[in-house]
Amino acid sequence: MGLLRKELNWPLTLWLTAAFISLILSVVVFFLVDQITGLFVATWVPSILAFGALVMRSPFVTGTQR
Repeated sequence: MGLLRKELNWPLTLWLTAAFISLILSVVVFFLVDQITGLFVATWVPSILAFGALVMRSPFVTGTQR
């Protein structure tokens, strides 16, 4: 019981999980379905991460008002 318990940052976890799933999906699609479609799905990863970074900077998520 003496261990410190950290809160899980759910928005960050959600976006990182979505990006990881998109990466795995793009590799599977690239090798098993179609290379062009796999490359299209691979472009989702930076888009998801950029959207997550934008939302994490939002005052509604951080709790600070400017």
